[in-house]
Amino acid sequence: MAASNVQTISPKELYRRIEAGESVDIIDVRTPAEFRSWRAVPSRLVPLDSLDCKRVMDERNGDTKTPLYVMCKSGMRSGEACRKFLDAGYDCVVLIGGGLLAWEQAGLPVERQGREMISIDRQVRIAVGFMIIVTGLLGLYAVPWVAWFPVLFGVGLLQSGITDTCPLAMVIARMPWNR
Repeated sequence: MAASNVQTISPKELYRRIEAGESVDIIDVRTPAEFRSWRAVPSRLVPLDSLDCKRVMDERNGDTKTPLYVMCKSGMRSGEACRKFLDAGYDCVVLIGGGLLAWEQAGLPVERQGREMISIDRQVRIAVGFMIIVTGLLGLYAVPWVAWFPVLFGVGLLQSGITDTCPLAMVIARMPWNR
């Protein structure tokens, strides 16, 4: 979800600008593995977990006036990236509304390579579900104090929902299969 001070543009409107010959700079803030499996054709990769706003702007020859368009799969991570740019003093960032899902749904060009990878969100749900099952069973049948682990996982999920940040997702995003 984008903050109210983040500018937003629809994929169709942005693509109209591209077709009109306007030079646009689109960064995709998903993981490298996600980007390799599926991307908007004119985008380049700048992963959120290693986003350095100053470096991105320096790579644009210091151009802080031309809009920088930011996308991810659905708009959540790109909203976070836009807030980072705004916090760093760069106000020329524009969120691509709906992300890559909306881009493809609008019939705009995408490139797919190989098989689609499992999203970070799904990997987190798989990992937490597995840990709850294992520790729950261990707590029931072997080591009673281990039954507290599902409570800790629940606290982590609650914290993630409230703050919209997930430490486990950050760890999983750094795993070799997501690089």
